[in-house]
Amino acid sequence: MALYLPAVAQFEEGKVAVSLNHIEGATMIAGAMDSIMYIPGGEVSRKIKNIITLKINEQSNIFSQSGFSAVVYLKIESWASKAFPLSSQTQYKSLAVNYSNAVGARYDVRAYILLDQAEKVKITVDTVTITGNTGWDPKPLLQLENEMRVTRYYTLSNSMAALTPAFNAAVNNIDAATVSWAWDAAANNNMSQLEWAWLSGELPPGYYANSTLLFQNNSTRVDLDAGQNNYKIPLLFGDTGRLYYRLRAALRKNDGSILTGPWSSPQVFPAAGFFNGHQDSVNWQSSTSFAENGKFKTVIQYFDGTLRTRQTVTKDNSTGNTLVAETIYDLQGRPNLQILPTPTLNGIIKYYRDFNRFDMPGQLNSPSNTEDPAKYFDLSLDVLKCAAAPKLDTAFGNGRYYSAGNPWLTAEEKSKYIPNAKGYAYTETRFMDDATQRVSRQGGVGEAFQINNGHDTKYFYGKPAQAELDALFGTEAGDATHYSKNMVQDANGQMSVSYTDMHGRAVATALAGDSTLNLQAIYTNAAYYPSNKNVSITSQLLTPSSNLITGTSIESVSTILVPATSIDTFTYKLDPATLSMLSCNKQPICFDCKYDLEISIRPEDCSNMAPIIKKYNNLQIAPCGTSMGFTGEGITTPVKQISFIQTLSAGAWVVRKTLALN
Repeated sequence: MALYLPAVAQFEEGKVAVSLNHIEGATMIAGAMDSIMYIPGGEVSRKIKNIITLKINEQSNIFSQSGFSAVVYLKIESWASKAFPLSSQTQYKSLAVNYSNAVGARYDVRAYILLDQAEKVKITVDTVTITGNTGWDPKPLLQLENEMRVTRYYTLSNSMAALTPAFNAAVNNIDAATVSWAWDAAANNNMSQLEWAWLSGELPPGYYANSTLLFQNNSTRVDLDAGQNNYKIPLLFGDTGRLYYRLRAALRKNDGSILTGPWSSPQVFPAAGFFNGHQDSVNWQSSTSFAENGKFKTVIQYFDGTLRTRQTVTKDNSTGNTLVAETIYDLQGRPNLQILPTPTLNGIIKYYRDFNRFDMPGQLNSPSNTEDPAKYFDLSLDVLKCAAAPKLDTAFGNGRYYSAGNPWLTAEEKSKYIPNAKGYAYTETRFMDDATQRVSRQGGVGEAFQINNGHDTKYFYGKPAQAELDALFGTEAGDATHYSKNMVQDANGQMSVSYTDMHGRAVATALAGDSTLNLQAIYTNAAYYPSNKNVSITSQLLTPSSNLITGTSIESVSTILVPATSIDTFTYKLDPATLSMLSCNKQPICFDCKYDLEISIRPEDCSNMAPIIKKYNNLQIAPCGTSMGFTGEGITTPVKQISFIQTLSAGAWVVRKTLALN
């Protein structure tokens, strides 16, 4: 049986491959079968290497039921290069591979035969011998391929006619000028060098006439393959002007050095008048990175009036694809939403107005989209901080690309490669409602990872108790007010705690709270960790630095961090002063000084739980020489020490004590 692959084998360099599924006797030919590759004119040297490979296709969907060994016997007919007519040679070779499914076993999945200077190769599979397999055929896993690598060198022509390119008129593609040319076949160049410069329309006329000055400063040069006869020069210039470009033939020699021909006469775009520049009505900044063979990628950022990046557009000249990413800010100018980069259909670099819209009927998705989206994402207010962010409209931009209505791909491609984000292909960050720029919550991409859906990341900020630092470091740690204690709850609900010094450096980290689902708890047997079970820590919330006088009241605000649901005891002690007076009949009468005491405990983050408020007062006649204390919130008999128990869930809790004169 003979097997030919003419669509592939006609290429003089490249790779042809065939599967060995029941094809003993198959033939594979690499090289030019109909025309000889010998090129008599201009060629100095040439290297040809054929790599014949037998391999096990590990990407196959066929399951290897057992280990096996395979030996393929080949008849290799080759024709030597640099000769006319070609001289032939016949060899008989074998290639062997093996596979083992034992744990940690080593096996050979590839075997090679190298042929030098073979311009044409014909490979015939004689027999295939497989051993070690039981009840199944490993042949569909075997693949035979021949790769031909060809390197040629020529002498650059010394004819001026051959080294002068024939230019075609440049074409305006809005964001790029397409320039094209043709070389004489006798030039023997294996590369071209294209150079261009942008000149502002404000320059004096003499500057344009001097070809030396044109490219002396601020010019860009790229090296292109000989077969490339056109190039798109980006037109991302900020003012009115003209584009000048020129071309020359070049030859890269075997030792890496380059011979160059003369530059062509400068060409100009546009041929008459000036180009107005790129979008002078908006603020933008561009950056272009170049790679080999003239490949480049341009990233351009568009800014608002406060110079905040609103939209980032990226394009590469290899695929012509343009990606648009957007950032939405809250009313304080903080980056609230980062919308994933999204391909466009027209492939032009520009600012895409109304590219992304939100599914809010009657508001942001109207054709005349004039509303500021920040008003819907500034969720720091108490009435809004628990609200979910709106989803993107699936008829526009990002919402359309990551949806079932994607117009770029087929239904099968969408199911395999593009997830349906249901309008949530963005990440959201919410900040603390203060001026610290601290993050409160972060969501991920997709509906399940949005904020308030149970898989967001939460951040909590507080201060450690002195007892905590002493337990970790002893008295060498210093005063607890010099440290911060932060907690982070990840998308799986796992809480982690970090202690940082005044420079923001982490001095201790730990996991905290209950173990999450599908995760094993850390071993905390009381026999090995006696201080790790049922230990109470007392934290002094009222300190001289936190108990501040405000008008006719003394107020203290503290934040306590709770890594897991716990039962906490709050104790407040005060011996009120007494006022002693004489009655009309000269008898002493004593009163407690009148105070109103309020203790409130509220969650700092988004929670539907109402604040816990305890109120007390102490208006009563007291025996002279002593005070009676407070009543209220279930206390009928005056006490000088108030104590109550409260169950707190995981998170940050703000405790506020206010003692005010009545």
